[in-house]
Amino acid sequence: MLPLRFIREHEALVRERLATRGGDVPLDALLNLDNQRRQLLTKVEGLRAARKQVSRGIGKASGDGREALIARTR
Repeated sequence: MLPLRFIREHEALVRERLATRGGDVPLDALLNLDNQRRQLLTKVEGLRAARKQVSRGIGKASGDGREALIARTR
């Protein structure tokens, strides 16, 4: 099995080799799913960074400001 990164970086070569072997692999679907996965990972990382920043703000805040931040994040 080839790593997704190799398939992504050498798409033409992979298609050529599949054609010579007579392979019927839905390469377009595989690449589309990989692209969606990478986009979602980027989105998740951004959301985690935002959550971490809010958590730091809550930790530094005191009193009513802290409660307001907690309520806003829910």
